[in-house]
Amino acid sequence: MDNNLNETNASKVNKAKSTQKSQTGDRWNNWGGRVEAEKETFESLGGQGEKEPLTGKKKWENFWFYYRKHVIVAVIVLVIVGVSIYESLHQEKYDVTVVLATNGTTITEQEELIADIFSQYAEDYNGDGKVNVYVDVQNLPLDNPEENSELFTAMQTRFAGELAVGEKSLYIMDQRLYDYYELAGTFNELSEQYSGIEGVDGDRFWLNELFADEPLLSEYMPECFIMQRDSQYMSGYKKDKIKAEYEIEKQFIDNVINGNILTPLEKTGEESSLGSEAAED
Repeated sequence: MDNNLNETNASKVNKAKSTQKSQTGDRWNNWGGRVEAEKETFESLGGQGEKEPLTGKKKWENFWFYYRKHVIVAVIVLVIVGVSIYESLHQEKYDVTVVLATNGTTITEQEELIADIFSQYAEDYNGDGKVNVYVDVQNLPLDNPEENSELFTAMQTRFAGELAVGEKSLYIMDQRLYDYYELAGTFNELSEQYSGIEGVDGDRFWLNELFADEPLLSEYMPECFIMQRDSQYMSGYKKDKIKAEYEIEKQFIDNVINGNILTPLEKTGEESSLGSEAAED
């Protein structure tokens, strides 16, 4: 009796599957599992026979549909890599880099003027046929940080990171920023080597006299000084390249303090004509 009941139930199940098959088009295997029917057939698209392989435009459209995100990401990566390579090959090579970090902001004309003045005390250290100094501006408006809080935070993070990494040794700074970051003891003691030279004060060499003839600097910039970091406080000093640059920068600041002009600035046409008129008078 039990066998008859089981056969009757199995018959009902098979009948239900058969009915469902006719309604949905699904197929069932011998173990009662459903085999998913094709969602689309070539006949449903208006064709006949088996589906033909995609070619030409259709093939590209199919590829783009499935892989467009991968392609976009790959293109972005290639562009970034390309720009980085281009910049590394074509960017200006500087003989000396000086960080300019003061309480406030500076304008391009002031930064260019500082670079020109300092270039007189440098040589063609990298052998590219010219002498140039790069002023790496990292100013922080400590007195008014709320005026542009996002910019202040970004510059503060960058400056703190540079102090921590220590790949640059020369800094132009004012007393406000120097005290804020508690930098005493982390720069070379200049007064020991340059005793008696005007402008030398502990680890600082004040730039008042150097900027005195330039109203754009003497009147519109806070009083500032140049310093060189003690190598033991530079984690980047372990690199041979940084060591070599450090010796060059040490020679450079020695020239600045002693007033050794190695590369005089070229006079402009206007200055030359004024000089000639003065000589004639």
